[in-house]
Amino acid sequence: MVNMTPWKAIASALAAEGIERIYGMPGNPLHLVADIAKSTVIDVVLTRHEHSGVACAFAAARITRSPQ
Repeated sequence: MVNMTPWKAIASALAAEGIERIYGMPGNPLHLVADIAKSTVIDVVLTRHEHSGVACAFAAARITRSPQ
């Protein structure tokens, strides 16, 4: 049995779904951001405000015509 933290399981699930980029604020949850950065090829875009993360994700979805 593999010993996997919940954060690493979430990072693996995001990678398995084909997510290329996530947007969010640093610090909460810090372990998730660290596990995504260490164990996947997903780009982590850190923003300074919650609304900025939502706006960046919305803009990326509109430009790429994909929810990812």
